[in-house]
Amino acid sequence: MVIAEKMPLNEGLSGFGIKKYPQIEDSNKLIYGYLDINDRIVIEAKYDCIWNFINGLAKVKLGNRWGFINKIDSPVIPIIYDSTENLPYHDMLKVCLKNQWGFVDWQNQIIIETMYDWIGNFHCGLAVIKISGKYGAIDFNNVLKIPLIFDHINPFTENCSQAIYNGETVRIDIEGNIVAK
Repeated sequence: MVIAEKMPLNEGLSGFGIKKYPQIEDSNKLIYGYLDINDRIVIEAKYDCIWNFINGLAKVKLGNRWGFINKIDSPVIPIIYDSTENLPYHDMLKVCLKNQWGFVDWQNQIIIETMYDWIGNFHCGLAVIKISGKYGAIDFNNVLKIPLIFDHINPFTENCSQAIYNGETVRIDIEGNIVAK
């Protein structure tokens, strides 16, 4: 085995890549796994993409699907998602399944159903959502707090956000009221 790529050590493991098709001279396709501090293979090279371990978990891609594994290569978040956030947010992980975004917890229990075209992280108790080209916001209970009437909404800071409403840039409060143009 010839290591073609090696990543920095993090939490006692470093990622490595080897050629998926070593018999094909021109093939640059790599598969990835993890080595321990002594460069012994701990997790076999089989993933199409990997991230460093953080808090004992690493984001991995197998085929076109993403999930998270622990240091013994057991899926903690199943490798079934179109995409995932790189890190959890308030013990929730943003996931995309069948092009719809939502949140799960670390037991892969649904916190917010994957039903949005896009969803942001929570700021000031609200997450910006997008459905059919319009933006609004929900709370932690998935209750719509700001109606889907905006062309865009930035994340909230200090209970306000910049938004676009009917092509005009405005400031809105956490209840969706326009407070400044």
